[in-house]
Amino acid sequence: MATVTTNQTRPRAVPADGHRAGFRGTLRSELTKFLSVRSTYWTLILLVLVSIAWSIAFCAGTAAHWTPGQEAGFDPTQSSVVGMAQLGQLVIIVLGTLLITSEYSTGMIRTSLTVMPRRTVLYGAKVAVFAAAALIVALPTGFACFFIGQALLVRTHVTATLSQPGVVRAVIGAGLYVVLCGLFAYGLGAILLRNRDA
Repeated sequence: MATVTTNQTRPRAVPADGHRAGFRGTLRSELTKFLSVRSTYWTLILLVLVSIAWSIAFCAGTAAHWTPGQEAGFDPTQSSVVGMAQLGQLVIIVLGTLLITSEYSTGMIRTSLTVMPRRTVLYGAKVAVFAAAALIVALPTGFACFFIGQALLVRTHVTATLSQPGVVRAVIGAGLYVVLCGLFAYGLGAILLRNRDA
């Protein structure tokens, strides 16, 4: 009886024409994945709502219980962006964690690494997409929190404007802080799950 043998060749990670998959294509792929998941939109919407709601509650409560003499040590800028700095960071941490852990939990990381075997390029594209999306949402949210908070603090007669020294820096810094928290969560998830794609 004849035995038929076949040579099973391993698929090439690099296309036959010698061109390697690049960062641009990986970036488009990661952007498509990022935007095709409903949890992305819900998490970013929640970030906006939670940040603004907490700032409204904090500033309205401060204005309602304001008494003369509290001016010393009171920072109206910080009071207006406190919601994003405290609760917004928790929401973005969830999104940053889901960005990496969801692919590992579904096994899709193997497909991603087959298409783009260079892990640094793949992870870099994920970071770029996440950072851009987080910045696009966090920075306007920070300014919205600021303006809403200052409107609520008018009755205290202690408010801030963007023209005052350090105010713009503080508002932008709050947005950047939220983004960095999300990136830290992503990086921690990538480190912890690094050996599960073997």
